[in-house]
Amino acid sequence: MFSWRNAALFLLSILVLQTGILINIYLNAVFPASDDEFPRETLLLFNAYDTNTDGVINLREFEAVKQRISKTYLQAEPEGLWINDNDIDKKFEDLKTTDGEILDIKAEFTPLDLDSMTKFQDGQLLQEDMQALGGLRRWQSALKEEAGFAVEAFSCFLPKRQNIDLGNAWTFVVPNTSRYGPDLSSNRYTPPAVNADHVILQYLLHMFHPRPFLYSRFPPQGAVACVRAENEKFLEIEFRLHAEFQLNTPPLLPFWFTPAQFSGRLIISKDGSHIHHFEMEVPCNKTLNVDMEWLTGRTEKNGESTVDDNEVNEQNNMEVDIGYLPKMKLRSTAPSYYHAANVSSSPEEREIKWQREISHEEAITILETKMYPFKKVPYLSFDKAYTKAKEEKKLVHSILLWGALDDQSC
Repeated sequence: MFSWRNAALFLLSILVLQTGILINIYLNAVFPASDDEFPRETLLLFNAYDTNTDGVINLREFEAVKQRISKTYLQAEPEGLWINDNDIDKKFEDLKTTDGEILDIKAEFTPLDLDSMTKFQDGQLLQEDMQALGGLRRWQSALKEEAGFAVEAFSCFLPKRQNIDLGNAWTFVVPNTSRYGPDLSSNRYTPPAVNADHVILQYLLHMFHPRPFLYSRFPPQGAVACVRAENEKFLEIEFRLHAEFQLNTPPLLPFWFTPAQFSGRLIISKDGSHIHHFEMEVPCNKTLNVDMEWLTGRTEKNGESTVDDNEVNEQNNMEVDIGYLPKMKLRSTAPSYYHAANVSSSPEEREIKWQREISHEEAITILETKMYPFKKVPYLSFDKAYTKAKEEKKLVHSILLWGALDDQSC
């Protein structure tokens, strides 16, 4: 039987419960738990990820936490895998442990032209900036000039399905952030472990420098590929990879070196057992092809620059410049071979003839469009745009850029 008195008591109990919850939340916010309530290991772990020491793990800091707990990343060899050079030769030799063929790859590297940096030209670099550029100025050669790799490790380049159409692009390193989500933190030194299928990419990048980051901090991330040509036995695969390098170690603040892109080509048998040719490089056909960003201790207060070593804000304490890298290239020295015999399994294949193919230019455009959807709209140089505008009797919309919009050098 319904009773107004019982209903009132029920509502009052709900109100008291909600009030108690709100008071508890308020007290926890105003009087947070003291450090004494938690084990020392918990506090050390929290402080390790609370990089700006504000007592809160924000989204940028949580990205590192996510990588620690995610099961999609290898945990067998944790942080430090790529900066411990004492056993790096052994690690490269481990990649030769195979019953299949070996591919020898050579690294070619010419350091950045410092005079191409705007701040060098304008004399804007402060003493603090010169210290931050220490890792860049010391990087004068490739870390590993030659290395051999098991051909089977390159299987990640192959399309996942058979009979893929020419020019049909696919993503083989999937971005780990959304296109419109927050960028990854810049206040990091150590590359995270990567998916097992992509270890070969990390090792290839490691031939240049000890600290490659397969996932760049901001889009476009990852790698895409397409089949440019094929015959009964081989595929020629064009690919494009975006990655970056951390050039500093503590006590220097992070310095990020982000090439415009890595453009590559791979001629591989359809069963993945033999590689006829491999190459990967940072294109050097443009006057600027590397973006550089470094954190500083400076903050702007009331129009004046001050230094605060205790706090680094990734947005307000970031210096940016751009420059030209003459050469950063990997290439195979010969077709792959059986390690014991040191002889290629296909010595007769001097020049491969294709049954079906598209042009290199078309393949590059396909990969650009896969990375940058805005490339679906054709962009023309001014002279070509002006001629086309006259033909179609349309106006010209001119866009002036410091660097290229379709790579990381802008």
